[in-house]
Amino acid sequence: MKDYRFIKKLLLVVACLLALNILLTVFYHSPDSYAAKNFEYKVVGYYDIFLTGGGTINRDLLEESLNEYSKEGWELAFHLDLSKTFVFRR
Repeated sequence: MKDYRFIKKLLLVVACLLALNILLTVFYHSPDSYAAKNFEYKVVGYYDIFLTGGGTINRDLLEESLNEYSKEGWELAFHLDLSKTFVFRR
């Protein structure tokens, strides 16, 4: 007889949890997913700001430029080595 009471209580708890899960799903509006965000992109070629006249990278200018982009909210998304391009995103 006690086993049936335990099973009834367990089923009641499971039913309440399922109902709570359904209610939360219906009424809770989650924020936009990461993939749904709108991003703004900025494409910067090496030759625009990073290279000296001899075609070598000016490391100080590169560091200064990356820090400046960071202050403006840009983050380096990826680097296209073949086309000598940085792609920033915010």
